[in-house]
Amino acid sequence: MPPRTEAPEFSPKFLKDIDLRNSVTRSLDIAGAEVLHHKSPGITIVEFPHNGENVTALWFNDRSEPDKPERGFFTLEGLSQFQENLSLIAKDHSLAGIIFTDNLPEESKVSFYGIDIKNVFGPIFEKLSHGDTGEMEALLRQGQRISEKIYSYSKPFVAAARRLAVGGGFEFMIPAHHIVQGQQASYSLPECQLDVPTFIRDRAKYDLQLGNPNYRNGKVLFPGWIGNVLLYDKLSNKAEAHTETVTQVVEEFTFNGKMLSATEASILGLADKTVESDSDIIPTAADYITDTFWPLRVAGRGLHLPNVRPENPAVYDTPGKIAGADLLYHHSVRLYPDFVVAERAVELMIDAMWYGLSVKGSLPYHNDALFKQLG
Repeated sequence: MPPRTEAPEFSPKFLKDIDLRNSVTRSLDIAGAEVLHHKSPGITIVEFPHNGENVTALWFNDRSEPDKPERGFFTLEGLSQFQENLSLIAKDHSLAGIIFTDNLPEESKVSFYGIDIKNVFGPIFEKLSHGDTGEMEALLRQGQRISEKIYSYSKPFVAAARRLAVGGGFEFMIPAHHIVQGQQASYSLPECQLDVPTFIRDRAKYDLQLGNPNYRNGKVLFPGWIGNVLLYDKLSNKAEAHTETVTQVVEEFTFNGKMLSATEASILGLADKTVESDSDIIPTAADYITDTFWPLRVAGRGLHLPNVRPENPAVYDTPGKIAGADLLYHHSVRLYPDFVVAERAVELMIDAMWYGLSVKGSLPYHNDALFKQLG
């Protein structure tokens, strides 16, 4: 294996120190594999040899409730480690690329969850409802920055899904250069339909103490991340069908709760390869890094947003969906820098959560100065 030339912060150790729990991550238990980073809660990064090069595989850990091994939510610690280590890997010339996967148990029906609603998002959401926006803005901005970094990453970044990729977990898959999936993979972005207080009450068995009374009647609480924009950009760049078809797919997926199957993802070009067995996922993903040409994305190349918002008022029946549509459709064919769109996503999500929570509520757009400056 080529010697590591940079990123001295990594501390390699034996693979036996970590828990390999499914057919995908167990395939990393090969000669020459090393653990570069491992913390719980947090992330694990494993380096392994493939076709004469060094490849890294990365997944999120969550051991905050050890009696629930099916959990795989993101924590604040995990997001910070993810962001930091993406930078370290980008600088390490001995590492050829990254595979983003999971090590949830074999029987798990989900590969990628989003943020830990009960322990992370819920308390931050509660503070927001009482007027404290700082922690929510920081959380959302971190998510946008990670998506940007993946989208414009200087090395091949391949996402690998065995089962359902949902919410923030899928949002980190969307900007990947390639997606390799198992036969049972599926994809969903429920953000625009998620009633957070009801969701937390049903799943975590407690009521949030919310300061804004609109939250009590809220049906749609946030419009989704920059992932929705990246989904459109990715499909429109790959699809052979007309842009109108892609737009309709994104509409249904983003605003009407559609779940994509592995077959649909393959047809649309969202997933690049469907493997016969889950154990083939890592080797196939690694092939995309070491054996195939991949389009180098240049930071700041811009996102091509849809030109016209489809005339379908029923789709935009709640403030969160209106905010999501506003993020996707700017009635312009020009390219927007990634960081501008991501920053806009933070603003819209905060506004939707604070001002637009009741179904009959309105969503004020009080700060369009940045976009006006862009013309």
